[in-house]
Amino acid sequence: MKDKLKEILYNALAQILKEIGIEDFDCIEDPEKNLTCEIILTIGITGHLTGTMMLQSDRKSATFIAEKMLSKINHFPEGDDFTESHQEAIREIMNLISGRSLMILSEHQIDCNLTPPTLITGKEICPSMYNIGYSVHTGAKGSFGEIYFFFGVKQESIPGNL
Repeated sequence: MKDKLKEILYNALAQILKEIGIEDFDCIEDPEKNLTCEIILTIGITGHLTGTMMLQSDRKSATFIAEKMLSKINHFPEGDDFTESHQEAIREIMNLISGRSLMILSEHQIDCNLTPPTLITGKEICPSMYNIGYSVHTGAKGSFGEIYFFFGVKQESIPGNL
């Protein structure tokens, strides 16, 4: 189950990055599990799988990815800060990646729902995930920087096998 779930998560991440115009990246097979980062987004998952999906990045990488998405709608935030526009764009990217992951899971008769994303910013954030059964980690690294995707599964009630 873990290997297939990891493949699904990476495929969703790769598809969304390509759709927003980021083509030059490689998969990070086993990113560190306790990364210190500056941007974290979390989404709760309910249904056949219960747990949390998390997107982790440094500010520079998240800003680049957000600006790439915003450029698709001809919106170019001014200044060097991680503005409200950047925050909304990175939330939407998290929604897209999580939604794509669940869409792929539904093709395997695994039905799940998402909660709205929560964005956390700061210096040297180190998330901890307690009370999970297992976790799957993947990521992408390229000229834009690095981005990591995590799924902590607390409980599963899957009909059949994945």
